Amino acid sequence: MPAHGPGPAHGHDHDDDHDHSHDHDAAAFADHLALEGEVLLAFVTATAAWITELRAAAAAPIRRVLDIGSGPGVGTCELARYFPKAHVVAID
Repeated sequence: MPAHGPGPAHGHDHDDDHDHSHDHDAAAFADHLALEGEVLLAFVTATAAWITELRAAAAAPIRRVLDIGSGPGVGTCELARYFPKAHVVAID
C-alpha cells in the first residue's frame, strides 16, 4: 500500500482533502517555539514569583513541579530556577 494514500496505511482513515506531506521545516518550527518561549517568559516569571510568595506562607517546601504543556522548555527552566530544590518535570 502506498505510504501516503487513502486508508489506514498512514495512520488514520478519512475522506478529508488536505495535505498529508510530512516535509515540515524543523528549523522554522524550532525558531517558532523559541520565540513562543521568549514571549511567554515574562508571564512564567511572574507566575513563578507569585508561587514563591505562596511558598513562603506554606508549611512545607515545594518539592515537585509539573509543567504541563511545556513547549520548548523555556518556562520549565524558569520554574527550575525559582525552585532549585524541587524535582521539575516537563510534559508537552
